[in-house]
Amino acid sequence: MIKKFMVINKKMSPSPTYIKNFVYISLSFVFIQLFTGCAALRCSSELALAFFEKPSMEIVLDRLNTAACASMTAKAVLNDIPISKDSKWPEEMESFPKDQLADIVRVLALDRAYSDNGGLVSPIKAHIVQVQAILYDVPPDMYAKAGNCYDIGEQTVINNYYYKIGRNGRFIKKATYLGHERDAALSNALKQFLDFGPPKCSHRTFYKRKGKYKSSLVNKVAIKNGYRNVTEAIISVVENYNARNAEDLKMSLREIQSIKDEITNLNNEIMSLENKKTLLNNKEKIPGYANVAMVESALSLKTKDLNEKKERASELQLIVDKSFENIQNNLPIVSKDDLIMFEKISTACKAINGLLWDSLCLTLAATWKAPASIGGIKDEFKRMNAQKSTNPFIPLRVARLKANAGNVVGNIKTIVYVLRNERRMVSWIKSTADDIIDITRSSMEKKESARVAPNKKAVKESIVLADAEISQPKL
Repeated sequence: MIKKFMVINKKMSPSPTYIKNFVYISLSFVFIQLFTGCAALRCSSELALAFFEKPSMEIVLDRLNTAACASMTAKAVLNDIPISKDSKWPEEMESFPKDQLADIVRVLALDRAYSDNGGLVSPIKAHIVQVQAILYDVPPDMYAKAGNCYDIGEQTVINNYYYKIGRNGRFIKKATYLGHERDAALSNALKQFLDFGPPKCSHRTFYKRKGKYKSSLVNKVAIKNGYRNVTEAIISVVENYNARNAEDLKMSLREIQSIKDEITNLNNEIMSLENKKTLLNNKEKIPGYANVAMVESALSLKTKDLNEKKERASELQLIVDKSFENIQNNLPIVSKDDLIMFEKISTACKAINGLLWDSLCLTLAATWKAPASIGGIKDEFKRMNAQKSTNPFIPLRVARLKANAGNVVGNIKTIVYVLRNERRMVSWIKSTADDIIDITRSSMEKKESARVAPNKKAVKESIVLADAEISQPKL
């Protein structure tokens, strides 16, 4: 009887495959809640889902490209977006309207890049798409060539959303689009992967890799009522209380910003050259470069220039560090209006830190899955080719995989550079803002206590006098 029960119980017990599928489905339901929370929860969700995915170089390279995108978005928020006491974007980046999430997940899943390999979508990628929806009308196209602009009437896909670029900054964005719109957009996006000519820009639209910020965030009114970016905001306010250290900080950061722009351009050029080198090694023809040696020569010059720029930036960063240390050694107590400004700065820095953690987590996930994925890349191409008739996104996915493979070095350089430099700056800004908030609030509380204490004493004395009068016998 006992043996019979054990046999029945064994038959009824769930198999390892069943348990794996059950856990995966459960995670799929909860991760939508997780990637709107803090960066640690998004990272945990990303790693948990990655655990159940089949090894795939397509996903590994997509995560690495998305990590570079997260880093560049963090850099943009720190340096490009004006901030004021009335800015709403810092809070919006920290708490998203969840009614947008289902739409983002559905659109990201359209190309089936993750689902074909046993996954769903990347939670962190979905988070970044939502952040970009707050900041951009048209987000940066990470696959576009540096220096390329949109043509008027151009149709394209970015993160599987459809965009059509019009005149005077106008555009059309669709999460659901018609078959002919999809085909035109996919065809145009595919062309840019195969275009090795010089950058083209009519100057009538905007740069593809920079995207188009929401005009309400970056227009003249936003700048006039606040500051050009988070860094300028904290320096300008501190300058009213600690002018000498703020001036040193301002001068150093002005030069650093100029060098950063040059470093960004050099990184883009180096990334493009690395891509050309990969294609030449694969026996493909590249206009202007007869052989790999020509590319390596150009790379050598660009790399030397880049290293010199980085060395100067490091020297200036030491001056910035010292200036922040001096400010933190002599923290000002600020006005109520400036306190609100510092609270906005702190919230913005928290959102930027979240993006930097997203970048680091995606890089870790990609590194973890890469060794098991490298050997199966030929089988991946075969599987994708077999789906051409049923999935219109396949040609784009194949081109994207090749482009991501060529951009590995550039993406890693971008991630490391931003994490090393912007993370350091954000840390200084946030810690300084938080310390000023704490000391100012503490001062305000003490003043309020001092103001309330005499009133309490007066009330207490009047009660005592009143009691004394009541207790006196009437004559």
